Amino acid sequence: MLDTFGRNELDSLVASEGSPHLSIYMPTHVAAIDTEQDVRRLKNLVQAAEEKLEEGWMRAAEAKEFLSPVAALIHDREFWSHRQNGLAIFRTQDQLKIYRLGVAFEERMSISRSFLVRPIVPLIHQGVHGFALALSQHRVTLYEIGEQWIQPVLVPGMPVNIEQTLNYTSVDRGQQAHTGSSATQGKGSEVYHGQGGKADARIDDLRHFFRAVDEAVAAYLGDSKEPLILACVDSSVSIYREVNSYSGLRHEFVAGNADYLEPKELLPKVAPILEAEQTQRRESVAHRIREHLNTSVASEKANEVIRAAFQGRVHTLFFDERAVVEGQFDPILQSAVVYADNSNVKVSPYNTDLVERTVQQTLRHKGDVYSVPQAEMPGHGPLAALFRY
Repeated sequence: MLDTFGRNELDSLVASEGSPHLSIYMPTHVAAIDTEQDVRRLKNLVQAAEEKLEEGWMRAAEAKEFLSPVAALIHDREFWSHRQNGLAIFRTQDQLKIYRLGVAFEERMSISRSFLVRPIVPLIHQGVHGFALALSQHRVTLYEIGEQWIQPVLVPGMPVNIEQTLNYTSVDRGQQAHTGSSATQGKGSEVYHGQGGKADARIDDLRHFFRAVDEAVAAYLGDSKEPLILACVDSSVSIYREVNSYSGLRHEFVAGNADYLEPKELLPKVAPILEAEQTQRRESVAHRIREHLNTSVASEKANEVIRAAFQGRVHTLFFDERAVVEGQFDPILQSAVVYADNSNVKVSPYNTDLVERTVQQTLRHKGDVYSVPQAEMPGHGPLAALFRY
């Protein structure tokens, strides 16, 4: 059970396919007085899921077995004692993921060949999300940050401090040395920085240390493009920027000594920076879509947007948070059949919500996705997209 949700978790949900995939979303209450209401809500959703599974997915006994880890939560007092505003549960034959989050989800239950991700997308693409690197010579920590939470991230290969990175030892106040690591240097041999070059040598050491930090951070974040905010003393900012290779490093930074900067102090300083950037980015892309609507650059035509998403061409997708576009997509013909509300075409059991499918495909190809009210859509339809090419 997890109380945070990041892009890695979303990517994992989107990547999972097969049958069946159960998704449950529901609001919960923090107050103990409302526990019975929350328990009853989950019990009803589990019952609905059991009936759905028995309709065409599996036999009754198999359905009960499939749902048993979820049903067990109904009577788990410890589980209900740690509620937040919302609960999201994802279940397949070989995995169970439970998230207690600060978002009051609308009640939803879905069984399909993939997880329902539309309700949880705003946590990544519209809420506050990014990373902060608390950096000093003696302490390095990468934090993942949401609107109301912050957690340290275990980064493979991350240097602990400058001493360890440079095998650094202090000789005296006038000289500094670091033990040689080359095989040609005997054990305990030292390279001294004389009086005239102490300042330059110190900067070189910091540059070497920060380069090692950057290599670890850049390898961990990869091509995610998530914003990264530095938290360090002013004098370290320019040195780190010299060696930085991660494209998501932002100009804004939090000034202060990371040795004494606690997570609870860092969160309120970084969150407003991330929120302002997210809002600006969303408004900028929406404006660009409006300017180039229904051209080779952007479109609000459902068939074009759906096809582009499956082809990996969608850079940014906006979708009406309440819209459902029922239909089918043929991956071979690369065409979508969309049934209008007044369509006389017989509804097929193979129909799906093409909005959900478009969201999934955009995320799989590392595009950005925004769930917005109809009034905030860049176009007049349920989908609008900015294309990569």
